[in-house]
Formats: sequence, C-alpha cells, structure tokens
Amino acid sequence: TWYVVDGMDGSGKSTAADVLVDKLESEGRKVLRIEHPNRTTRLGRLEARLLLVDGKAALVASTALYVADVVRSVWRMKRARGFDDVVFVRYIMAVAYLPDDLAGMAYRIFANVLPTPDVRILVDVDPETAMRRIESRGEELERFESPEKLEKVRGRMLRLSDGWIVVDNSGSPEESADGIRAAALGKRRPGAAHPLLTAASNLSRISAAFSGMFGESELNTLIGTCTNAKHPLSDTAERMDSGSEALSTRGRPYAEATA
Repeated sequence: TWYVVDGMDGSGKSTAADVLVDKLESEGRKVLRIEHPNRTTRLGRLEARLLLVDGKAALVASTALYVADVVRSVWRMKRARGFDDVVFVRYIMAVAYLPDDLAGMAYRIFANVLPTPDVRILVDVDPETAMRRIESRGEELERFESPEKLEKVRGRMLRLSDGWIVVDNSGSPEESADGIRAAALGKRRPGAAHPLLTAASNLSRISAAFSGMFGESELNTLIGTCTNAKHPLSDTAERMDSGSEALSTRGRPYAEATA
C-alpha cells in the first residue's frame, strides 16, 4: 500500500508518519519512508536551503526543485524491491504554498500526471498551534512560517482536500495517533508491493508547465548560481526519460495499478 501523509509546516505530519510506520512495522511489514524535501540528496538539501530565502526567484526555484525531488522519489519507489508499504511525507499538497491563482492549477496538473496514492492523509491543525510547534524547534524560520501565511496555506489545502482523509491533529498525542491509525489502516488496499507508476516522461510536461508559469530563464539563472550546474529538472527528465517504458497508470491508485 502506498500512503501519503501531507500537511502544512508544524501540522505534525512527520510525527503522524512515524505513528503509521510504527504500526505497519509492528505487523511485520517492511516500509519504505521518503520525506520531502529529501535531505539525503543534494537536490533536497538545496531545496531546503532555498526555503529560507524570501522573494519570487527563491519561490520559483524551490518549487521547481520540489517537483524534481518528488518525481525522483516516485522513480525510486518504482524501482524499490522488498517493501510491503511506501510512506511519503509530503506530496502534491505542497502546491498550497503557491499563490491562490496558481495553487489550484498546479494541483490539477500534478493530479493528472503523477500517480495517485492508495491512502492520502491530510494532517490539519490551526496556524497558532503550528507556529508554537515550529518555534519550539529553535530553528531558522522558513519563508512561509508565520501565522498569517500558514492560515492561507491551510485554507488552500482544505479547499484541495477532496479525496483526502483529513485528520485533526490538535488533540492529545494519543488522540492524534489513534486518528492516524484508524484513518490510514482502515483505507489500505491489498495488492502487490511494487508500484507500476506513471510514465517518467510526464516530468517533461510538469517542467514545461512550471516554466510557463514562472519563466524558465529566471529559474535557470537562480539554480545555476546556487549549484553551478544545469537545470536539475532537465537533467532529471533526461535520465528518467531515457529509462522509461510504456507505463500507463495515470491517476490510478498504487494497488489497482499493481493488481
């Protein structure tokens, strides 16, 4: 079963994913967990650094890097062997960090070209609680980490949450853990352990869409300055397209695709 646990900063999605993974592993299942940004990769670390920078250029670059990071994780999941379940922490709901006029369009693009998880969990909490959790970490605040911005992000996520299981994470840790377990495990699907995913060439469509939204030259300039390398989306697309087969499960759940 493929699970996605999503939510805004400070919502407790990583803790919720911990609860889910612990429950699955207690049943003897082998779980692959992947977080975004994936700080185990150079791409994810650069993405995380750009989240600390204000301005449109940083927003454009971090968005593009996030897309590449997620697609790389999807490709990694497709190639993984020996896992019963996969848990993503953050997936397409991150489009809620884009402006209102782009968030809905970006969500539709991603929902159309990326595979659909079996279980989608949106961890919800009010912005004040989220900010308290964020500030308790003692880390530098990211560009979206203020009550006002989190309120807007939360509103967009809830508007986009059709088909998601929304879990209120404002209660006690025990109540939240019970809610996560009930929501996720009640919806899981039987099926093969290895997903057959959307064609990797769809990355080219995503990249083109974002270039149209933001302007590719601005994106290339900033990323090139940060990495002294060519556009990571182009590089990833080339590598993924060269190895892609005729995979055709667009919009279909993981278990259905592998049945």
